[in-house]
Amino acid sequence: MRAIIELPEYLAREARKLIDEGRYSDLSSFIVASVENQLILEKSDIEAGTLLVEGVREWEGKKHPSGTTEISNARRDYSGVQPLGYPKWEGRGGEDWLWGQINKILPIKFVARLLANELSSGGEPPLLDEFAKSTAAAARTFGLALKRVDEREGHAWGEKLSTAFPVSDKVERALGRFGSQFVGYVRGDGEISGALAELKLGNVIRRDSDARIGLTQAGLKFAQLANPVLDERDYSRPLSEEEVDFYLDHTTRRVPWEAAAFKVILRIIGDGITGREEVNREIRKRLAVKWSPAHVNTERAGTMARMFQLGLLDRERDGIKVEYRATERGMRWLSNSK
Repeated sequence: MRAIIELPEYLAREARKLIDEGRYSDLSSFIVASVENQLILEKSDIEAGTLLVEGVREWEGKKHPSGTTEISNARRDYSGVQPLGYPKWEGRGGEDWLWGQINKILPIKFVARLLANELSSGGEPPLLDEFAKSTAAAARTFGLALKRVDEREGHAWGEKLSTAFPVSDKVERALGRFGSQFVGYVRGDGEISGALAELKLGNVIRRDSDARIGLTQAGLKFAQLANPVLDERDYSRPLSEEEVDFYLDHTTRRVPWEAAAFKVILRIIGDGITGREEVNREIRKRLAVKWSPAHVNTERAGTMARMFQLGLLDRERDGIKVEYRATERGMRWLSNSK
């Protein structure tokens, strides 16, 4: 079917940027992905772990393992690892939230640990593209194991440990999505995208035509901390208290856009606005951004999913209706962050 649509200039401009970055082959593929995203949003609750369709670059010309891997996530001696400096991110404001599909912190921890282990072997930091591919494959193996744990332990939909790992049946797309979102890539304009760099846990150095990825001092510290799932086979929680404290302290001091997103949501809920659609409308109003309703929902859902893992928020369900509330930890963090 063919359809003629008229896009506002600001939407067309942003779409062209993504096409120039190589994330979509043309405007048609962008629009198809957008329609698919909206259909998913209309049919499901995104915060329950739904991964939206995204036009990511496919791993062209190679097959990727989905079975066993020799990569280990066990802690090692990191005393010889040389951390990289922090990314500058000049001009990034408090409304430039982390992309909403980066909706869990456990996968970020997994990537940081694997990178720390590779760096502990000595030599140069790994090539970004190669590390993204190998880590995505390892994440699929690990995620499928977590999926079995979720089923065995009866984890509720929003509490599943496998959420955000590349476990879907669309293997190539899932691997590509994980590599670009949780590891990272260099955009067409030379900027770095992905959770590690945007959270200042990692950085990319360029040597000739190569882009290599390493950890910052904070990223190395995060990788070193013991994790219940990775290190203790404790599947009752995704993060330790030490990891939660570290993440909140790090983002408060060095990642103002993440801290700002948490503050906006905590203040909205603190003002008695607790329903999903009401929170969405209030985010758009308070940030004064031209985000579409689907974009607002994606950003809100991803940010809140990270906040749930950090213990800043809780939710109450009444049938299909969900109401959010700030926890004591969330309000204490908000008070101390002013």
